[in-house]
Parts: sequence; C-alpha cells; structure tokens
Amino acid sequence: MPIWPMFVCGVLMVVVALAAIYVGLSTKHWPTTTGKILVSDVLVRNYYGEPTTSKFYRPWIEYEYRVDGKTYRSKRLGNFLFFFGNEEFAKRMVARFTRDSEVKVYYHRRFRALAALIPDIQQTGWLALFLTVGIVISISVGQQIFLEHPLWCSLAYPCVGAR
Repeated sequence: MPIWPMFVCGVLMVVVALAAIYVGLSTKHWPTTTGKILVSDVLVRNYYGEPTTSKFYRPWIEYEYRVDGKTYRSKRLGNFLFFFGNEEFAKRMVARFTRDSEVKVYYHRRFRALAALIPDIQQTGWLALFLTVGIVISISVGQQIFLEHPLWCSLAYPCVGAR
C-alpha cells in the first residue's frame, strides 16, 4: 500500500489548521464597529446514555452590526472557542454579553459577514494546532511501526533490507 496518500492528507490537515490559526490571529487587526446583542442565553441539551444523563451547555449569543449601511447578524463569538459543554464558560459568556447591550464587533474587511466578538485566538485554539500536528506525527510513526516500512524508503530511495 503506498504511503503518499496519508502523507498528503497529513499535509493538508496542517495547511487547513495553519490557515484557521492565521484567521484567528488576524482577527484582532480587523476593523471594528458597534453592534447590539439580540439574544443572550445558555442553551442546554440533554444527552441520554448509560448509566447517566449528561447535559451540554453552550452560550447562545446573537448580535447584529452595520457596515457601510448594511446590517449583518452573527452568532460567532470568536475563533477556536471550544465549549465542551462547560456550564461555567457558557454562563460567563452570557454575563459578559448581555441582551440589548452594545458591543465591539470585529469584522473581516472583505467578507463582512464574517465577524467575532472576541478577537484573537483563545488558548484552546493552540490545542487544534497541536492536535493536528500530533495526528500527522502519529500517522508517520504508525506507518513505520505497523507497516514496517520507513517513510523515507518510499519517498527518497529504496532501502536496503526493507520489506
């Protein structure tokens, strides 16, 4: 089985992660406008499973903002905000962005419907990069361990003694 498809897949994952991180880091340099919070609530979902029922909490925040006379609506808080059902985080976001309050909205210069209330990448954003890099490394190492076929043998030159 050729290993180059897995290598290409890993490279594409890294490129997508780096592009997303670039967008996240650039958010703090986006132009800003004033927006208004329309909805600010904690969304609770029940997940039924054995042996217990678990709850998933998510901040539900909708806002609108105007750019060059056009009104936009968004629910996006920021980049790489992973909630993982955390009740404390959801309540903290709802307390920070209360209904009918005015907020600073960061919007993309070109794609103005792309906006965020929290600029920059949050700490969990780096988790996505490390996870992606870890997956790529795991694939490379896994190939060598489980297939007993070193990556460099098929990419650069035939290895002596390789199966």
